[in-house]
Amino acid sequence: MQNQGILVARQAHDNNKLNTASNMFFNAITQVCTKANLVKKVPLTKATQATMKRKMIIKGTTVAGVTSALIAKNADAAATRGKMLLQCMQTLCTAIKKNKQHHKCANTGGEHRYDFTTIEKKRETCKELFLNLKETVSTLTATCEQIHNDRKNHVEAIRHKRNKTKI
Repeated sequence: MQNQGILVARQAHDNNKLNTASNMFFNAITQVCTKANLVKKVPLTKATQATMKRKMIIKGTTVAGVTSALIAKNADAAATRGKMLLQCMQTLCTAIKKNKQHHKCANTGGEHRYDFTTIEKKRETCKELFLNLKETVSTLTATCEQIHNDRKNHVEAIRHKRNKTKI
């Protein structure tokens, strides 16, 4: 509720009135959709999903009004590329160590040795993975910044609208 543009805490009877009106409205929509045979065409959100989303918002693990699919997709891509880069770096380090050991010992006895072209190819692969990871993280950062700016602009628009005098 608002009183002259200032938010006022709701009372119990206000909550009951709002919930009753909301319930009646959505029941009417459900009845209309059922009679018009639109129920099968409209995807419904299960109540358990809504409850879980509400709990996640309360815990602070998600933000209300933000679709997390794009953020999750970019974060998963960054994590996958990070793991690939780690594996590539480990392989490159192993190749360099084995090559050093081979040069230290003249008598290797059938130990696997990497030549410089193989090491160079592994280095190039790691470089490409690093650049891909950098691009993915940049995309993730840009997405988060865009969502932050959109939310900030939305809140500012609401504040501006509340402070506007009615004529």
